[in-house]
This record gives sequence, structure tokens and C-alpha cells, in this order.
Amino acid sequence: MGHQGYEKTLSLIWSRFLWPGMSKDVESWVQHCGRCFRFKGKPDRAPLVGIQTLELLELVCTDFLKVDSAQNPTGFSPYFLMFGREPRLAVGNIFPLCSESRGDYITNVKKALEWAWAKASENGYKAKESQKNYDDKRVRGATLILGDKVLVRNCSFEGPHKLQDKWSDDIFVVKEQPDSRTPVLVVEPENGGRKRTLHRNLLLL
Repeated sequence: MGHQGYEKTLSLIWSRFLWPGMSKDVESWVQHCGRCFRFKGKPDRAPLVGIQTLELLELVCTDFLKVDSAQNPTGFSPYFLMFGREPRLAVGNIFPLCSESRGDYITNVKKALEWAWAKASENGYKAKESQKNYDDKRVRGATLILGDKVLVRNCSFEGPHKLQDKWSDDIFVVKEQPDSRTPVLVVEPENGGRKRTLHRNLLLL
């Protein structure tokens, strides 16, 4: 009848056999069936690890649109954080420019940038903590330690995995975790072979 999962397997057996503790036996068998969890096993999810930047241009990204928008975690537009002022729009040409000396302008821009960078860093940290708390509600799976045996997610196959296993047939062993702050581990096939460095979300305990 194939690998039907717990409820269907129990129903099929129930119609033909009966013994004490049958429900627990079937549940245990399905949970430890290699074919079942390779094909249907839900992926684990590690806690989110954010990237904290300390100064301008430490992390370089590209914005194609809305560079004047302040609707981002920093509370400032990217343009303001780069130049210390908001961009001039076409409508600004009908208004007179502020008359100030070059020295005063440089001083004011420097002060504006220092204040904006400090405030943006504070706002960004709060936003990342909020995002992490929300994302970590979906964390599942145990923390892996050295020596744990795991399966590796089959990423070479594209599609819904209706007929293809989600997880590899080979068993891997956790060898090391280069940085304890990030859920990235080095695993090696149990029977020997090339080591791989993978994110925790690609490993199934």
C-alpha cells in the first residue's frame, strides 16, 4: 500500500489486525520510517541571525526606486543618510535656496549626518529585533551538536517533490560549527566523502 502516513496506515491495519498498544506502535513505526521522513519530513527552521551594521557603507545594497522614501527600518531615506539632506525635486525649483556660507553648509551637513547615522543605527537595531522575534516564532527542530546524524535537503530537484524525496538517502554527520553565533554547520557523509558547509534549515535531525 506504500507509505501512507500515520492515520491511513493505522486505518488499514485496524481493519485487519488488533493488538494492545497498536496505535503507539504504528505511530512509532511511521516516525522512524526512513522512506517516510525522507519523502515527507518537514524542514527544520533555525533562529534568525540578523546583520548589524555600525557605519555607513559597511553593507552595500542597491535601491532602484524610491531612494527618497523614509519608509524603511532606519526611519530615514537612503539619500538623506548619504548626503545629509533630502533630494531636490522639480517642485523645489520654484522656491528660493537657503543662503548660507560654504563653511556653514558643510558644518550643518556634518552634524545632520552624525545625528542621522546614530538614529538610523538605533532604529535599525530595534526593527531587526522585532523582525527576529516574529521570525523566531516559527523556529522548529533541535539544536544540532557535533556527532549528530542528519539528512541533507535535496536542493538539486526543482518542483513540489510529489515523486522525489525531499531529503538525501545518505546520512551525514555534523563535524563542526565554524561560528557559534550563526546556524551554519560542516557535515560529512557517514561513510566518508566531501565535507559540506550548510545552513541548519537544510539539515534534518
